[in-house]
Amino acid sequence: MSAFGASGAAGPGRVGPAGPMSNRGGAFGGDARQGGPPGGRGGRAGGFVQSTEYLRLGYFDDKGNVRPEILTTEAEKVALDLIARTRSGQQLSYGQLRKFYSKAKFIEVLLNSGQDFESLKHKIAGLESDAADAEGRGVAPPALKLFIEKNARLARQSRRSFQEGFLQHFKGVMAYFRYYGPDK
Repeated sequence: MSAFGASGAAGPGRVGPAGPMSNRGGAFGGDARQGGPPGGRGGRAGGFVQSTEYLRLGYFDDKGNVRPEILTTEAEKVALDLIARTRSGQQLSYGQLRKFYSKAKFIEVLLNSGQDFESLKHKIAGLESDAADAEGRGVAPPALKLFIEKNARLARQSRRSFQEGFLQHFKGVMAYFRYYGPDK
């Protein structure tokens, strides 16, 4: 049984990936739902996104199925990392994160309209430079750049990795970011 219990759900009063969680504190402490950085981790790139464990197993299990963890526990940990403050003390907003997700979803629209995956890899790679720009301007924490870099590289391996892996993982990150995020 996971730290989330039999249901696999974390939430108010339940145990999350790093200990007790409530509406007033994230899995790493702090006041994440009220806009404070979890555990006071502002401005540093550390956390789960920087770890060698993040995406070590990729998006798929040994049978080719999407690993549920990329939609749940790993997505939650990434969202908590993204809530950390930037070097300039600002926080990434849901809208700013949504812009990156929208760019990735637009690539999916192009794929579904018949464009070849190989011809769109440069657009996936372009997400990396966009994230570097956001961090450089002080509007995004270092964790965003790491998140985008690791995922864009993995997503470029195949159309399936992009659509079923990266986009689904990003959707989970968006959901947890909304739950814990600074826009509360």
